[in-house]
Amino acid sequence: MIEIERRQELDTLSASIEAPYNRIAYCANRIGDIRKYGVHGGKIIDAASKLLGWARALTRTRMMMIEERGLWGAAAFLESVYGHDELFRVSSLDRRLLGWVYVARLRDDRDVLKVGFSRNPEARIEKLSQEYGVRLELVSTTPGTMLDEFADHCSRGPSGILGEWFFAPGIKGRTIPDFLLSRAWPTRIGSAA
Repeated sequence: MIEIERRQELDTLSASIEAPYNRIAYCANRIGDIRKYGVHGGKIIDAASKLLGWARALTRTRMMMIEERGLWGAAAFLESVYGHDELFRVSSLDRRLLGWVYVARLRDDRDVLKVGFSRNPEARIEKLSQEYGVRLELVSTTPGTMLDEFADHCSRGPSGILGEWFFAPGIKGRTIPDFLLSRAWPTRIGSAA
């Protein structure tokens, strides 16, 4: 029963972003001002490029244009230059890009969260538990794409520990868990001390 409901949720997401305008708006909404991401902007643009079927540079340029002019302003500008609805040419939606943004937490340290994206979050949590040698439990899943995962990461701001690992909201003055400390970059460890 749960599997059917989950499939229906993905079908609903797919239907909502199938149309070119909706998919472009979805990407633009998740990305916003691409300049705010700094070094992580490339990953976000890559995810949007796959979703839209556009080249990476084209995606970056158009997302910046949409941020500055709005969706219809960007469409009007491109139409004035190219003479047709250039903005709304996207590839067909690849459903393999749809999945679940999940939040998991350590069973032994409930303040440490893992936010990720997977087509099968339960299997991913099991794999991560074995890989890191810790016990993780799934807290929530939301249908989405990699863009939703990136948006979640950005919204968590300064609570980041390392990569996709975060402290729970409102937690301050914590040390990095040992299993993550051993994987951290030396500069990151130095800045965390």
